[in-house]
Amino acid sequence: MPRARHLTFIVSLALFLVAAPVQAAPEGAGGPAQARQAGGQGFYDRIMDILKQPPKLEPPSAQVSQAPKGHTPIFGAAEITKDQMVSFIRRHNPLPKISVALEDLVELYWEEASHEGIRPDLALAQAILETGYFRFGGDVLPSQNNFAGIGTTGGGPRGASFESARLGVRAHIQHLLAYTTTREPLKPIIDPRYEIVRSLPQYFAKCQSWESLGGKWAIPGVGYGEKIVKIIAYIKGDG
Repeated sequence: MPRARHLTFIVSLALFLVAAPVQAAPEGAGGPAQARQAGGQGFYDRIMDILKQPPKLEPPSAQVSQAPKGHTPIFGAAEITKDQMVSFIRRHNPLPKISVALEDLVELYWEEASHEGIRPDLALAQAILETGYFRFGGDVLPSQNNFAGIGTTGGGPRGASFESARLGVRAHIQHLLAYTTTREPLKPIIDPRYEIVRSLPQYFAKCQSWESLGGKWAIPGVGYGEKIVKIIAYIKGDG
């Protein structure tokens, strides 16, 4: 439930427990101390247990509209395995220029994307397209941990840099969220361009499919999203 409703529930429960009568210990129970042991937690302990429970978060996939018919939704579960992804990348580039092992980078995409409800295999396919199978060679340097070209415009600007591969992956996923849904990321925002996209109504939360990223994420971007989807289609047929 939303955090405000969670807090309201806690306050209501606390008032109920305060108002509820305290049953006396049965004869021979040994007094209040033993009655607490026999009857379970005291009032304070019960309230503290409730406060320690994290609020339930709404499912990310429930907060976006359906992708157009024939398009590939940005939200969803992976349709290929992590091992297939590792093998595919390694066949095309045996020495990817990344700051962690290839297996670790794939795992990071599965963790960070799945946490937000985004398809991890297609998010990684986008990183493959943006970096040329992690050869880089464009405006972004491998040391920047920027796998999505965040902040680049072509012709020189290096774009954003991130301290670790995990943060670079997280920023990529958050950047996708800006184009896909009005829901904010579940983790603190580190994508330096998130608020910029949010301020542009023609881009913010306008893409429910990978195909629709063309002309928004990439400009003019003709066929941009289709290229991402084709990577996964190729792996399915060849993997």
